[in-house]
Amino acid sequence: MRKFLDSDFDVLVLFEDDIKLKGGGISRISRFIKNLPKYFDIFVLYTPSHQHFIYGSRHVWSFIRKNYLADNPDKVTRLYQHSCLAAYAISRRGALAILNSISKEITMPIDWHLFRGRFNSFSFKPLGPVFFDYVELDSTIQNDRK
Repeated sequence: MRKFLDSDFDVLVLFEDDIKLKGGGISRISRFIKNLPKYFDIFVLYTPSHQHFIYGSRHVWSFIRKNYLADNPDKVTRLYQHSCLAAYAISRRGALAILNSISKEITMPIDWHLFRGRFNSFSFKPLGPVFFDYVELDSTIQNDRK
């Protein structure tokens, strides 16, 4: 992030190694990033489907959740997921805020640190666009434990 702040770029986009970008994804992602609020810090580009239920529990009544999640799915919403840093974008403002927030020791997983209300974070509604396929890879973290 320090190198990003030393660059002339406006946004840093990060991808983990267990996702595969779908065709045309970069131009579609760019369109969304250009239309984000100017004050965004983090824009999460991938929300695992097992976390979609969180959207309704925080943002809308169950009736609306059942009937209207497809309403304008291309419009971004406030971040609602708990974890998964598979793909996300950070603004210059966000990078500075993140670096300042980790200047001391952090005592939780980095995705919890980033997603739990410290930053101006956005994502897609559960039925919003999907730019990636998740690739099942063996993980030493999950698979080394019984």
